[in-house]
Amino acid sequence: MIDFSKTNTFDLTIRNKIISNGHYAQIAYNERVDEETGEIYSKKALKDTNSGIILNVKNKRTEILLKPHHKFNNGLHNANDFSINNCVEVYNEYIESLNLSTVEIKALPIVNAEFKIDIVPDPRICDALEFIDMYLGFHEKKAFRNIDENRYFKIACSNGFSKHKQIKCYAKGFQYPDFSHPNRLRFEITSRKQDFLKQLDIRNLFSFTKFETYERICECLMREFESLLILEPIEVDYKNITSEMIQKLNYSNPNFWKKIINSNNRNSFSRHKKNYENLLANQLTIKNYLKSLIVEKINFYKKGAICPLQ
Repeated sequence: MIDFSKTNTFDLTIRNKIISNGHYAQIAYNERVDEETGEIYSKKALKDTNSGIILNVKNKRTEILLKPHHKFNNGLHNANDFSINNCVEVYNEYIESLNLSTVEIKALPIVNAEFKIDIVPDPRICDALEFIDMYLGFHEKKAFRNIDENRYFKIACSNGFSKHKQIKCYAKGFQYPDFSHPNRLRFEITSRKQDFLKQLDIRNLFSFTKFETYERICECLMREFESLLILEPIEVDYKNITSEMIQKLNYSNPNFWKKIINSNNRNSFSRHKKNYENLLANQLTIKNYLKSLIVEKINFYKKGAICPLQ
């Protein structure tokens, strides 16, 4: 469920202790000179060959980057299931590898994290790549867009990215065909601010060893998924078209929603979204189908928690 987390410290004693406790090798280095002051700013990346922990050392600041899913897969990919138990086990291993005191671990705040959940829809109901291409519309009022021309991946953004979180969807089977089910679909939340993480009571690495943290993450995933606007496919009998069909056609057009978002009426988007959902209430929708799979996967992940490392 956790794909990435980052913590940092300005404490040079903690930095040196982490490095001395591991087997770190430099994997990157660059520097720049401030043209006004002449001060040299350096950045180097170190990687522990045993744990996979990456340190970005930037003068006095040290960022600690953790990729638990990659660690679980021995660094190969992140295209398979990664359960709550798996997450807890890996974070316990990270804490052991850092070999810091409890006080020192608690002094390392989590500043970024990625949460995700994978499902495998029946392609006859929802083809993952087609869903990304055609039906994934908006999160709240932010349109989903392709980044770097990657067809399998979209992120919700307006003129700029959210200051607190980013919502992403991947056709993971298309991205990693050799490692994943071809119709695997991923829904992901990336935190960009510590305040968002604090709302989930995620403070430090110990947070990721507690089952209740994952309860809150699961609730967050469900809330954000509910905020999606999916432009459902519609079959229209133009010979016997009705006013309801015309409404559905309008609502399935992304340009309709863009006009609503750009209007001066603040409540127009939520009102029309609610009306659209009411029109679809008596039919099987892609959104309700995917939601049922997410609920099923969350229940599967919750089976059997393990105790945190003390």
